[in-house]
Amino acid sequence: MSKVFYSLLILSFCICQKAQAEVKYVYFTATPYGEEVILKWGTDSEVNNQHFVVERSLNGDAWQEVAVVDPIASLPAGGNYTAMDGAPPTGTLMYRIKQIDFDGTPNYSEVLEVLFNVLDENEVQIWPNPVDQSVAITVDVTDNSLNIDDPVFELMSIDGRRLGLGWSGSDNQFSLSLPDTPPGLYILTMTIDQQHIIKKLQIK
Repeated sequence: MSKVFYSLLILSFCICQKAQAEVKYVYFTATPYGEEVILKWGTDSEVNNQHFVVERSLNGDAWQEVAVVDPIASLPAGGNYTAMDGAPPTGTLMYRIKQIDFDGTPNYSEVLEVLFNVLDENEVQIWPNPVDQSVAITVDVTDNSLNIDDPVFELMSIDGRRLGLGWSGSDNQFSLSLPDTPPGLYILTMTIDQQHIIKKLQIK
């Protein structure tokens, strides 16, 4: 075998190995949720994948590690992943996934931007709390500078189940209905003017 042909074989082998090492993403999302940002991604191909590192940046230059996620065992065809940024600063945040090969080579996903603002707890009041199942909750937004044309309310049980929630109102005051909601402790998340706040709600 000639040296030229042997060299071409080595080069071809290296290129193939590098191509196999790439992780192919089918989706990547970053969503503010209360006082956190939830990051989800899915892959349809994973070969030579040691782990994922979720990174956050404020300027696109300096990146900070947020979470390390191991690959799903025995799934070279890919999988679905979730990570959480539990203490994000306010403002425009950038997120990316750094995938690490077994030889230490990093590979980067696309960069996502998220506007993350948390409302001051005193700017939103809810009453009554605790509340009976049949009694509507009043949400009072005291900050008149907020744009409240399209608020989002979400009710979740402490075990992570999302429940139906109806609402009506305007002019800084909203009424939430809780039909057929079992008694217990719940988490009420409100998104107003791209800002988020979480309130604990006790249903009697």
